[in-house]
Amino acid sequence: MYQQTLNRQPDPQGLAGWVNGLKSGELSGADVARNFIFSQEFTNKNLSNEQFLNVMYKAFFNRAPDPGGYNGWLAELESGKSREYVLAGFVNSQEFNNLCQEYEINLGSLKVSEASTSTYARPEANTAQNASADSANLSGYEQQVLALLNNIRVANGLSPLAPNQSLTDISRTRSADMLGRGYFSHYTPEGTNIFNILRAHGISYKNAGENLAQSMPASAGSPEAFVNAWMNSSAHAANILKPQYTRIGIGLAENNGRRVVTTVFMN
Repeated sequence: MYQQTLNRQPDPQGLAGWVNGLKSGELSGADVARNFIFSQEFTNKNLSNEQFLNVMYKAFFNRAPDPGGYNGWLAELESGKSREYVLAGFVNSQEFNNLCQEYEINLGSLKVSEASTSTYARPEANTAQNASADSANLSGYEQQVLALLNNIRVANGLSPLAPNQSLTDISRTRSADMLGRGYFSHYTPEGTNIFNILRAHGISYKNAGENLAQSMPASAGSPEAFVNAWMNSSAHAANILKPQYTRIGIGLAENNGRRVVTTVFMN
């Protein structure tokens, strides 16, 4: 892991901590994998999706990528799936399980709520009318998400986000649509994304973004679990901590043991 992900020899103290944790059973292979892949040292490398996948194959399977698998994962990333989602696929694979068994390591696993968040954001010209006045009728769950996000922003010297009813309505519709039609993506089956949706509602913005999260079972997707998952992803955290954002919509939908949460950020 040190050589493949961080491109360096392990420091003795760090290595001893990981080894002892694995031997004692306090840490699983999944725990170690997540800590390395989303460590500050690794994320600071700012790898492209192609570079990221090459590292994943070497670190988790100890081999070069096969073209079919590599192209499949690359397509997932380019469609909006997060690197947490890809990490879960590698950690929960039979090939990684076999490697852990060979070294007598407890495999562990990554839950969907930890791995299926995605983000997409880009600046847009402010050409139309702004969203309606900043107030929103949030559910108790949505209020908890808002409080957690604003606590993080304030702790980082940023202004809290104001809940906005128009953005909340859009967020709830997005979550319900993903549940109803069985997909999880920043793009609808018709290819529409949040920017198309905002424009269709006559909402203008200079910057906008969207974070998604889902869990199965639904109970795994607590506000804390989803917010922690977002903050453990550099792309999602960037949306949460973007100084330009002033408004947010939060939408929860739940059905048949699946929970989906959409947050839409805007200024």
